[in-house]
Amino acid sequence: MGKILWSLRLPLELQGELPKCRLHPKYCTIGGLCCSIYFPFSSLASNLLLSRIQRGRIINEKQKAFTLIELLIVVAIVGILSTVVFTSVQNARIKAKAAKFISDAKQIEKAFAMWAIDEGRTTWWHEDTWGAPTDEPEIDWLIANTPFGSYLSGSASIETNHYVYDNDGDTFDTDGDGCADAMPWQGVFLNVWDASLLEVIHRVDEVVDRGDGPTCGKIVWDQNGQGGYFIGYRLGNNSQDMPF
Repeated sequence: MGKILWSLRLPLELQGELPKCRLHPKYCTIGGLCCSIYFPFSSLASNLLLSRIQRGRIINEKQKAFTLIELLIVVAIVGILSTVVFTSVQNARIKAKAAKFISDAKQIEKAFAMWAIDEGRTTWWHEDTWGAPTDEPEIDWLIANTPFGSYLSGSASIETNHYVYDNDGDTFDTDGDGCADAMPWQGVFLNVWDASLLEVIHRVDEVVDRGDGPTCGKIVWDQNGQGGYFIGYRLGNNSQDMPF
């Protein structure tokens, strides 16, 4: 059994020494390799065996180590994966914010429609109608201080910015092409002054208006607008344009 074991483990040039091996009751270790026999090889055979084992160990250690190129490749792959994940998260956040803006605007528009129908109105309210503390009353203020609260509850805001109602009595489009004649905020609008929405407004415009640009359709915006970054959801072309 001892000869078979060592004929599997020893290199060919050392197998001639096998007849010199004899059993030994204790275990021995040769270069980290445990065996159950004792073999009084010649010094030449022993040196060859130890040299072969040590060379194998060095090769194995080299094979286990990473080269600089391998490390650079790993770093590059991690960087690419991080970029992909960040982009995916960013796109998901933009889509979620755009979806909230569209949902909020449609709910507020529906609440105005129900209020107008119940009051039998045929024109839009002027922004000064309710005596609000600001020129453009916040929707939250209308909910708390007018019958509008019967048609819409909760807070009408996106992140830290409140939606406001804007109707100065001017007209958005006089030639019927669906685009602003002058300033995009003229007409009856639900506005929000939120610079962070500029990153999602293109997504909103694609969903609502099929991407017709900042001065046409129901979604308009102007990053150089008076008082800040203007984002508008058009409720009506002018005071007389109440489609309910």
